[in-house]
Amino acid sequence: VKMKAKKDLKLIVKNVSKTAVKPRFSINGKGFKKVSTDCKTLAANRTCNIVVRFTAPGKKITANGTLGVMANGMPTSVTAALTAATK
Repeated sequence: VKMKAKKDLKLIVKNVSKTAVKPRFSINGKGFKKVSTDCKTLAANRTCNIVVRFTAPGKKITANGTLGVMANGMPTSVTAALTAATK
């Protein structure tokens, strides 16, 4: 990502359970934030989308973060690594 630029990444979340869930998201890591989602109630074996934006600082870095997904009925959250580098 160019310095001081923004880059959006669309991620697909799938509910592999046998019941509908209401997913919640947490994003950690400097420069990363949730922009949008169409994941209100997610039916069994269906997918939905979340858009995460990285806003690059004015210097070269490699940024790391995590996307956490939690839903009713899940004993723990599921996480995915987020990585972005500025140039």
